[in-house]
Amino acid sequence: MNNTLKIQTILRNDLAMWKTMSRDQLYEMMLEDRRFFLETEVEQGNEEYLDELLEEIDIPAVWATTP
Repeated sequence: MNNTLKIQTILRNDLAMWKTMSRDQLYEMMLEDRRFFLETEVEQGNEEYLDELLEEIDIPAVWATTP
């Protein structure tokens, strides 16, 4: 099995699993995946990436709302 087919198989499996999850479960999983990605960026010394993302965010508005 080549890498393209491996990726397609994994994604098809993920999609089947996601279809069985509730919206809250999906949100939780997405947030955990995003947190892992962002923490990995910092661990690899790419803190500037976080600063770039923050430039596009209305920070007071984000912290004024309750998730």
